[in-house]
Amino acid sequence: MTPEQIEALAPSFTDYLDQFLFCCGYSQTFDLLGVYCRGLLSDLKRKTCEPLALYAGVAVRTLQEFLKDHVWSYVQARDVLQHHVAATLAEQPDDDLGTLGLIDETSIVKKGSCTPGVQRQRCGEVGKQENCIVTVHLGVARGRYKTLVDADLFLPESWSEDRPRCRACGIPDDLVHRPKWRIALEQVDRARAYRVVMANDPSFRKITADERVQGTSFTALNLQPGTYYWRVRAQDPDGFEGPYSAVRSVKTVFDDVPPQLAITAPPEMFVSPLPTVEIKGRTERDARVKVNGQKVAVGPDGAFSFPLPLKEGVNLVTIEAVDPAGNAEYGKRFITYKGAKRSATASVSGNR
Repeated sequence: MTPEQIEALAPSFTDYLDQFLFCCGYSQTFDLLGVYCRGLLSDLKRKTCEPLALYAGVAVRTLQEFLKDHVWSYVQARDVLQHHVAATLAEQPDDDLGTLGLIDETSIVKKGSCTPGVQRQRCGEVGKQENCIVTVHLGVARGRYKTLVDADLFLPESWSEDRPRCRACGIPDDLVHRPKWRIALEQVDRARAYRVVMANDPSFRKITADERVQGTSFTALNLQPGTYYWRVRAQDPDGFEGPYSAVRSVKTVFDDVPPQLAITAPPEMFVSPLPTVEIKGRTERDARVKVNGQKVAVGPDGAFSFPLPLKEGVNLVTIEAVDPAGNAEYGKRFITYKGAKRSATASVSGNR
């Protein structure tokens, strides 16, 4: 990104980073997180500590100490991130795939022997065996929105069996070798459980829902028209909860009007000369359509089309359109197909 683009992003990016203030053990230097992150977003060719500090006009030693010596709560930072993502996902445009979880590993070439977890192993960065570290990541995607929500170091068995080496490199004793698939499943378990609280007021004195949710969606039932406020917090597999996310609001309206549905082809009481007929129509663009129970794609303009096989005789075709509120509209057509024409044949035989 150019300096101008980073500057334009500054207000919203600052608000985002401010969520992590109390994840820092020494919050007086928290502003250096913004310095570091803006440097990573810059168009600098080298993004090590020295060029990032010089780019921001900060003493190199100051930024080095912030990154190396200042204590952060990784668990708290991860929970804050997951709360932010859970709240943000609800605002993202959906596509036919919905919300997807992503699991992958990343490997980075490293020299020497002191970087935690480094050894010769399969390295995706260069596509061969190389001295590197490997991390396992959990991500989420919804439409064009994509982000990572968890990460763990893969600790090889040789490291796990050498605890003095681990301690010398700052690896805690409870971090041991685990297969990558097990690391990924643990990340999924951490990310799936949330507590969602909804209220009529922003101070949450009048609670309307307080639910533990598995996954990234929550359905609130029996709501009256009005404005509701909600917040979310993560729960780990042992039931311990992280901090609440920022408060969000949603406005509900009472919708009992079915979607518009127009069947444009074929006409009423149509007699088809072919064994297949094209069912065409138009409805609201966010409605779901089925023809005789089969799902049909709806275009951005609400148009749909479906080739329907016919049986001989009279065919009853039912078209159903359902809007996001669950209101349904129906249409039907009677279509006759007389079948393929049969040629009459006769055989004549005589006695000799």
